[in-house]
Amino acid sequence: MERIFDDLSSSFAGDSADAAVSLGNFDGVHVGHQALLEKNNRTAENAGLIRRVVTFEPHPRAVARDPGFRFIYSGRQKAAKIDSLGLCDELVIMNFTRELKEMEPEDYFKQILIGRYHAKAITVGDDFRFGRFGRGDTRMLAEFCEREQIQLTVMPRVCLEGGPVSSSRIREYLEQGEMELAAELLGEPYQINGMVHQGKHVGRKLHTPTVNLWFDESQVIPRKGVYVSRIRICQEHFTGVSNVGINPTFGGESPRVETFIFEFAKEVYGEDIGISLLHFLRPEHAFDSPEALKEQIDIDINHAKAYFKGDLK
Repeated sequence: MERIFDDLSSSFAGDSADAAVSLGNFDGVHVGHQALLEKNNRTAENAGLIRRVVTFEPHPRAVARDPGFRFIYSGRQKAAKIDSLGLCDELVIMNFTRELKEMEPEDYFKQILIGRYHAKAITVGDDFRFGRFGRGDTRMLAEFCEREQIQLTVMPRVCLEGGPVSSSRIREYLEQGEMELAAELLGEPYQINGMVHQGKHVGRKLHTPTVNLWFDESQVIPRKGVYVSRIRICQEHFTGVSNVGINPTFGGESPRVETFIFEFAKEVYGEDIGISLLHFLRPEHAFDSPEALKEQIDIDINHAKAYFKGDLK
């Protein structure tokens, strides 16, 4: 899959071939997004078109300065997950600017979808909006496509657990620590990726050395507490227990995920790793002493190991 960072101020650097285009924010690349991409893939195969997926950075809600908005996955994680699906020839990461936000819907359709991305088929979700103030909807898009003889597919929402799958619903599950429900909607366990940074070596002093990843300030932070986790390091997978929060016993401030990896003693500073949060064990809270914290960590480790054996009640 080729990744193309696109800005309206310059010419399009992608393939000029006719394309089946799917558009969306794709935050989390959840099972609903995956169904949309699979449909776009089938359309492209049937019509002999290239598969072009268009997403936006920064997220339109961030451009609109929504103070409560937090993304599920970073742009890099989102691109990696789309790549792993094998349903895309080109991933266009479009620079979402105020100029684009204020473009009239018909101009957006003509100049962007047809003129820039050479759309001969378009696949979107049923809540897709485009153009100035989001005035363009799927009904308007259908009128434009009919006029230009472009195939349009509007995908209905996928429903799971009694409701439609959505990025906002996944954010709620993460904030509640409902990791199994979030995983069902994401199609895989929620994961935080990043480079390992040095912490305060508190875990080492307690004989439970940890690896530390910090959250992006615009990223949704799961419920603070301790989780059963699975860790990917250099294509190898390990198990462990992770704390999401600020480590209040030692006066922490910046939210991070701090992970003790079972049966692992290598130095991994500077390595890019992934930590999947599988199951919430308990809330984060301050302890009266390092010794009390160490005692609780040992309990958490035993619970996590029981989880992997299928014995956790």
